[in-house]
Formats: sequence, C-alpha cells, structure tokens
Amino acid sequence: MSPALYKTSLLILFTLAVCCSGFAAEAVDHPWAQEPEQMTPTQAEKIEPSPNLEEEIHAGPKDIKEEIGIYVFLGWLWFSIFVMIYLLRQKIRELDRLHSFKYFTATVKKHINGS
Repeated sequence: MSPALYKTSLLILFTLAVCCSGFAAEAVDHPWAQEPEQMTPTQAEKIEPSPNLEEEIHAGPKDIKEEIGIYVFLGWLWFSIFVMIYLLRQKIRELDRLHSFKYFTATVKKHINGS
C-alpha cells in the first residue's frame, strides 16, 4: 500500500470516527446534560397550569412527507460524502501512478552555450 493511499485511508477512518462520535455523546457526562434542579413544593404551587394541557408539542416531522424528506436528505448527504471520498481516492491513485513514473522530478539538463 502506497503512503498516500495509507494516509487517505487514515483520513477516511478519522472522518468516519468524528461523524459517528455524535452517536456516543449520550454516554459522556457533559455539564449541560445534567438533570435540572428539582423545584421545591412552594415553587411548584406558584406555577399556574396552562389552559391547553391537552395540546402537547412533539418534536419531529408533522406528516409522512416531512419524514421522508428527512431520510432523503440524510441519504443524499451520505451519498455525496462517499462520492467525494471515492473521487479523492482516485485522484491520489493517479498521483501515485505519476509519481512512480517520476513525472514530477526535474530531469531536464540545461545546455549552456549551445553545447
């Protein structure tokens, strides 16, 4: 395996590790992820309940079109990332091939005074 291809593989693994580290964020104890302080009974009595208790707000897509749109966007995002990685690997392979032919070395001899 050539050094450039090895570095590309490491870069791809590092990128995937960074992208997938968000899934393990729940296991880490962050200060902002701590439980809020419990209210005392006197504070709880002071808060008046809202008249619309039946209507709850749920996070997430409102209908099936929005849910499918989210999946399509995520699929397109990952597909474009993989295409970019593929193109980068092809470019590095081409540069390795040119380097093996010594395409980038300056081997032209200069003739001084026409000799």
